[in-house]
Amino acid sequence: IMVNRLRGTAPGIEANRFPLCPPERDRSLFTMMRSFIALLVGLATVAHSSFVEQEASALVQQAIRSSQPGESKRLARKKRLAKHEKEEAKHLAQGELQEVEEQERFSKNSKAKEVASVELAKAQTDKKVAELTEKEREKLEKEKEKKAKQAEKEKEKAQKAAEHLHNEEAHRGLKDIEREKLKKEKEDQEKAEREMFMMRFH
Repeated sequence: IMVNRLRGTAPGIEANRFPLCPPERDRSLFTMMRSFIALLVGLATVAHSSFVEQEASALVQQAIRSSQPGESKRLARKKRLAKHEKEEAKHLAQGELQEVEEQERFSKNSKAKEVASVELAKAQTDKKVAELTEKEREKLEKEKEKKAKQAEKEKEKAQKAAEHLHNEEAHRGLKDIEREKLKKEKEDQEKAEREMFMMRFH
């Protein structure tokens, strides 16, 4: 209204009562009034802008306050769940790794025990075979010596018998003595062959 009055266009007021360009004597008052109006408009604009900004800030803060607890709880719960899942996965991985390591240790121990058992059994078998071989060798040596002594005795006996027959040649006929001698030699030879045959197979 004041501007319209200054312009001389307010309703019910003549246009030339407050002309837009007042006389020289009213120009300072006009300038002062226009500056005052501009100041009022600026203050109103600043006040309105500050009010709008404060209201917007208040609304934003209120929205943040109203949504922050739930959001923070949700984020905290999500973080806890993620941490729990990570720890659970870590525990599961550690458990699986420990189980695999235990199985490997058990397998290694079983293999080591099996190898040790096989080696022990082989060593015991070799020892028994060596002992049996030694005993058998000693037994064969003894039997061989015994048979050699027996053969020597039989040889001496045959020689004595031959000497005895030779002494009897003067009392018996030459044919009978020769026949008896051949028979005895044949028997002695067959006996010696049988003994040698038995010695080979023993």
